[in-house]
Formats: sequence, C-alpha cells, structure tokens
Amino acid sequence: DNVTGRFTVNINEPTDDHANSRFGATLISVGTPRSGTVNYQGDQDYFRFTAAAGTTYLIDVNLGTLSGTQFYLYDSSGRQIASGDSYPGRQTDIAYTPSSTGELAVALQPSPSDPAVGSYTVSVSIPVDDHGNSPAGATPIGPSMKAVGEIEYIDDSDYFSFNATVGATYVVLVILD
Repeated sequence: DNVTGRFTVNINEPTDDHANSRFGATLISVGTPRSGTVNYQGDQDYFRFTAAAGTTYLIDVNLGTLSGTQFYLYDSSGRQIASGDSYPGRQTDIAYTPSSTGELAVALQPSPSDPAVGSYTVSVSIPVDDHGNSPAGATPIGPSMKAVGEIEYIDDSDYFSFNATVGATYVVLVILD
C-alpha cells in the first residue's frame, strides 16, 4: 500500500517537575511530603535531604494516579543503599539509619511492569519508636507486667529486658493484635 500525502512532525521536550538525576534533585524537608508526577515513560524523579548520623529515617511513597512505583535510596557518592516499591494493596517503606551525617537521595520511577504516567507523594520522616531497637535500648519490664508495642516500620525491632532469678522458669508470650 503506497500512500502519499502531507504530514507534520513535532518534536517536543516533555515537561518535568523534578530532576532526572541526583545532581539536580529537589530538596525535601524531613516531615514535609512532596508531590510529584511521572510525566512521561522513562521519567525518574530525584529528591535529596540531609540525614544525621544515628537517626532513623523512613522514606515512604504514596500512589496518587500512578499505578506502581519503585524507589531507591542513594548515599552521597551515588551508591544505592536501599530500595522499595509501592503498588495498589502493597507498599514498602525504606527505613535507614546512616552511620555518618550527609546528603541522601531518593529516586523514584514507575514500575517496569506498568510504565504509565501519574502522580504520587513522597515523604521522609523520623519515625517515633515505642521501644528500643537493640538490647542496649531495651524497655525494662517485670514479671507479671504487660508491655504493648508496635512494629512501626519495616526492619523495626522492639527489645524488652527483665531481671531473672536463677533457677526460676519464665514464659514469654507475644500476642498479635
């Protein structure tokens, strides 16, 4: 089928709300969510924040009209240190505690299985933890005492301690709500 006729070719540069690399990453404040949009197939959005050594940070992506996303955490040298994903009905957060103070970057992209465009909200927060995450930070309890706890984020641990009497038997019971 040979067809003749006139046509027009347009080359448009797509609009983008956040940079596609960590070098132009949008500053995000801890505790203040930022909205974004995957504007075109292949778009990646980068955000950056300053993290303090020894502080746990929780990176969370909530889907708006975007059907799925993968997100990554990078250190100041560009090395990937963690990853997560969000899909309808399933969401993973990144919890990370840096050993040194510095800038971290979060990169977000649509899921490879559904590279559609759409909106999202990304947030960086410092989670409030109800019990220590190590034996050194364990919450002391005594026999016949009850302690209520919550696993607030992935990789959260809750430690408890008590003084034991030599020769005594103890039963530790954990009841899931």
